[in-house]
Amino acid sequence: MVRTVSLSMFLLLSFALCGQGWANELLFPDASSSKQAPRSPKSPQSSQKKASTAVGADDTAMDRAIVLLDGPNPEHHCTTVMEIYTSAASHNSSRAQYNLGYLYENGVCVAKDTKESMSWFMSAAKQGDSDAMNMVGWKYAWGVGVQQNAAEARRWLEQASNGGSVKANLSLGTLMLQGENGFPRDHSLAKSYLERATAGGLIIAKVFLADLYSNGWGVPRDVPKALELVRSAAEQGEPLGQQRLAWYCLNGMGLAKDFGMAYFWASLAQQGKLIESVHRDVQDIRNQAMKQLTSEEIARQDAQVIRWRPSK
Repeated sequence: MVRTVSLSMFLLLSFALCGQGWANELLFPDASSSKQAPRSPKSPQSSQKKASTAVGADDTAMDRAIVLLDGPNPEHHCTTVMEIYTSAASHNSSRAQYNLGYLYENGVCVAKDTKESMSWFMSAAKQGDSDAMNMVGWKYAWGVGVQQNAAEARRWLEQASNGGSVKANLSLGTLMLQGENGFPRDHSLAKSYLERATAGGLIIAKVFLADLYSNGWGVPRDVPKALELVRSAAEQGEPLGQQRLAWYCLNGMGLAKDFGMAYFWASLAQQGKLIESVHRDVQDIRNQAMKQLTSEEIARQDAQVIRWRPSK
């Protein structure tokens, strides 16, 4: 059987470590829908309006808040950002309420307060915001800022999934993969949710789907299919996929043993954001592979790592 990550530890950190910058998980407003997916703050014009200098409840002000957080010296703009979001939230903007929840959850511009974040996420969720529903469900599932409650977690996550939240599909799929936190172990449902998460563009969902196929959980064991999914995730830059592919190469799972590629993929995975237990596993794989390589082969792989870029 393939080693799998402790899903509880992984998901707890996946939110805390999400994005490359503070603003990557904040949501641009869209007057046409309260159920939109996050948009990259690297291109704020994609939210239809250019940033405004006014501080208030309008969409352009919220665009500006995201740009400020993602720009240089974001800590210098915290007062303005909080004014923008607090004002918009008081006018029942679910986007502002969600973003305030995110700021409190991660301690950005304010002291970290998981109970306060729950309050803001709940406000947005009650307005039908599927991203906020996902966060409410996630927090109920893990007992973060609220008493753990599997029934409430599932209710909110299913509502979020039905409302179009791709991350809710990932949450439900991983919770049901191993039957954690009061959720039933249901590989058939896990597969369905993970497939939906994959179709929605969440690369990491491919890794958990691969675990189903490699272990034969709820599906006929299919190592080539697992390898295909893991390779795809690794090539797209997912560190957990790179860890899995390194392990496949080291142990000859679905392909001939290849210590050079095991070292290569483990070296790439090392550069990504991974929880401590997975990081240790990556280091172990890399060290095992290194023992089988000459200094020239190691140097060649190191050069490949420097040149490597993820596929689109």
